[in-house]
Amino acid sequence: MQQYNDLASPVLGATAAVAIGAAYMLYRQSSKRGTHAPVKKKEGNVQVKDVQATEERKRDLYRFFKSDSIFLKSRGGEVLPFRSSSSSEPELVLRDLVRQLPKGTDIDALVYALSTSLGMDVLLQLGVKPPIISQPVLVVSTHTGLVELVGFVGKDIKGERPDCKHTDWLMRISMRTDSGNKHTASYEVRASAGSDKTSDFI
Repeated sequence: MQQYNDLASPVLGATAAVAIGAAYMLYRQSSKRGTHAPVKKKEGNVQVKDVQATEERKRDLYRFFKSDSIFLKSRGGEVLPFRSSSSSEPELVLRDLVRQLPKGTDIDALVYALSTSLGMDVLLQLGVKPPIISQPVLVVSTHTGLVELVGFVGKDIKGERPDCKHTDWLMRISMRTDSGNKHTASYEVRASAGSDKTSDFI
């Protein structure tokens, strides 16, 4: 996931915004009822262990924020990009985010879910190779604190630039961040819209 460090470039940033928008649209399509049934689908739950809000994970969260990959979903279902008045200070960005979430949000679980650790841990437990999530989008519910990580996974990676890399498979990983969470992540894998659907996956 270190490739996302380069998104500070204006040109790459603009291109990444388009790619992230495309991944986000796939997320919206996959979350609506009545869409076309996927060719293949797999879902389940995995336990995650170490969810401490380490400095490295806070840096991941900040990188996702700087690349406009974090969205907030309201009680009514409206989804908007997360903005912070303190965009140059990682700790203040986290503070601004927590202020918009329910009381009792587990800060460790929130930082963990908004870092590369959640996706990496789930993919490793499932045996997905390479354990990479391309074009990640993170959606945080301001009503429940649920975090959803959506992106392309699996083999047969297409696209030359990091911000354009994708596969035939789209994955959604969900994790609760309220104080009563059991550090369980739910996942769903489905064929992405318009793909060749040629790969066997998981």
